[in-house]
Amino acid sequence: MESQTSGGGRASAPRRPFFRRRKSCPFSGPNAPKIDYKDVKLLQRFIS
Repeated sequence: MESQTSGGGRASAPRRPFFRRRKSCPFSGPNAPKIDYKDVKLLQRFIS
C-alpha cells in the first residue's frame, strides 16, 4: 500500500504561512504623480 503523504514531494517539511504583499496604490502617498487621463505613458501599465 502507498503512504498517504505521497502527494506533495516535501511531506516532512513544515509549511510556512503564505506571505501576502499589501497592495498599495501608486497614486497615493507623499510622492504620488498627479493623475492625468491624457498622460498615456503614466497610465500604460494600468490599461489593457
